[in-house]
Amino acid sequence: MPRGGYRKPGNPAPVSGPGKLSRRTDGGPGSKQAMREVPSNGQYGYRAETTAATAGATVGPGYTPEPSIPNRFAMINKYADMLDTVAAQGDAPPEFKEFWNYVKTEARNTQ
Repeated sequence: MPRGGYRKPGNPAPVSGPGKLSRRTDGGPGSKQAMREVPSNGQYGYRAETTAATAGATVGPGYTPEPSIPNRFAMINKYADMLDTVAAQGDAPPEFKEFWNYVKTEARNTQ
């Protein structure tokens, strides 16, 4: 006998209604997943180092580690005179002037 056409599932997947009738179908906050270990990638101490790092991603507000780039202000120092001239212009945006003053101060303090 052919098996084509609709067959009603024995255990149907949950479906959500519209608006106020809606409910989570992904298990929601009440569904608990087991805690998983960080893979070690075959490196000794990698798992401990990764789980001990609680600083999070280095994007956005909050703690951002200082990059250790040798002579990172060399390019800025090369163009400092030109950028001073641009910042001194009457139509230079105040944001640029503030930014340039900050960068100059950082460059002086790291030398």
